[in-house]
Amino acid sequence: MFPGGLGHLLMDAAETWANEQSLLGLSLEAQTDNVIACQFYAKEGFALGCTDTLKQTGNPDIELTLDWYKIF
Repeated sequence: MFPGGLGHLLMDAAETWANEQSLLGLSLEAQTDNVIACQFYAKEGFALGCTDTLKQTGNPDIELTLDWYKIF
């Protein structure tokens, strides 16, 4: 199929686009209940930058929002 998977190809495309725009990096958000996504982001070179305890206040199933960053 795809070497590295479709998610990896999408991340590569996003990184290529960001570099073409002369951006400093990429950022994204996940919630603590999405462990698979968090593992994927870490594998793709993103670092956990901060947590937000208030963003999901209206959702009792989500304790934290996680902000991930990949600086070029």
